[in-house]
Amino acid sequence: MKNKVKKIIAVFLVSVMAFSLSGCGLFENFSLGNIYNSIFGGKEAEDENAQAASSDTEGKITEILEEEEADDSALIGTPDKADEFEISFEVEVEAEGETEVEAEVEAETENEPENVIEAETEIGEISEPEKEAVKITPDLKATASSIYIEKGEDYDPKALLDGDINTAWIEGVDGTGAGEWVKFETKDGSQFNLTALEFNLGFQRTERLLKNNGWPTRVLLEFEGGYTEIAEFDSVDAPAIITLREPVNTSFIKITILEAVKGAKYADTAITDISFFGVE
Repeated sequence: MKNKVKKIIAVFLVSVMAFSLSGCGLFENFSLGNIYNSIFGGKEAEDENAQAASSDTEGKITEILEEEEADDSALIGTPDKADEFEISFEVEVEAEGETEVEAEVEAETENEPENVIEAETEIGEISEPEKEAVKITPDLKATASSIYIEKGEDYDPKALLDGDINTAWIEGVDGTGAGEWVKFETKDGSQFNLTALEFNLGFQRTERLLKNNGWPTRVLLEFEGGYTEIAEFDSVDAPAIITLREPVNTSFIKITILEAVKGAKYADTAITDISFFGVE
């Protein structure tokens, strides 16, 4: 402000002087603008040049600073997501006082992509547990190759299915009955599952009859579809259970005497009961 006032005063004084001398013809092209420019024009031009130079210098300085900041950024590097996570994670660990192992576990979990779906344990179709074999009572009819008959009492093969120790099947041929058979068939021809058979051998009604009559030691088992097995026995003191090598579905069972032992009094072979086991 002071400089401007000084310039105005100076211009006024010079103008007065020039006006006084104009009469003498010294300043024929007199004008205030010319006087101002002649006195201060050079100065203003120098000021403008200085200001321009200053602006250029400031621009260069700004560019240099920006380049240095860019170089610093390149050296330091912008932390990627993993680095940002590690930094924040370490802070959280220190703040919460977690153990190092827990921190590592959480870090692995957090680093998983968001679109990853955790694998679920596939549970397949649950199969039913295998059923246990139970005693079964299919609707059977019994036939035999021969029947022993004495004093009006016959020893029919149907006695093998009644569960009564007072009845029995006794074959009716001479000797121990090797080759004689008994057969069970479903009345309607349907199949049933069979896994085992239980034999109550000899004539179990009394100790005397058990001792006096014979009993089989080896028999042939035949089933539908041509499946066969051989069963062997070594005692009549307790029921003998014969488990098949594999379960069968059949509509009949044929039991043939292969070998037998004589009783103390009779050679006839007797069987008191036969029971069946399978899966219903």
